[in-house]
Amino acid sequence: MNSTTTLSYGPLTLDINFDFSPATPDVPYLRNGDPGYPGSDAELSIISITSPQAPGISFLEFFDALDSEHDLGMLSLIEDTCLSAASTQEDRVAAREEATIDSYSDSLRDR
Repeated sequence: MNSTTTLSYGPLTLDINFDFSPATPDVPYLRNGDPGYPGSDAELSIISITSPQAPGISFLEFFDALDSEHDLGMLSLIEDTCLSAASTQEDRVAAREEATIDSYSDSLRDR
């Protein structure tokens, strides 16, 4: 899922565009008894990092170069921010789905 989040870092506001695919569990067997399939790990890919204070600058390339030269861990901080945003978004979707199911169950019960 393609998402965006914002990170304030000192005087900079960083707008981060990223792609996140959640982990999927292993499925050892299908319902009919056939062999299942392996799950997958979560995947995070940062697409771009921009800032309204510095238009036209690709902060993804900048932080990547800084981290490789000085091991500042800036990209780790950005990845953690993206994972937190993705987790919050997944929680919202799950809560929305649960509320829809509860509403449907209530409507069936009221009949």
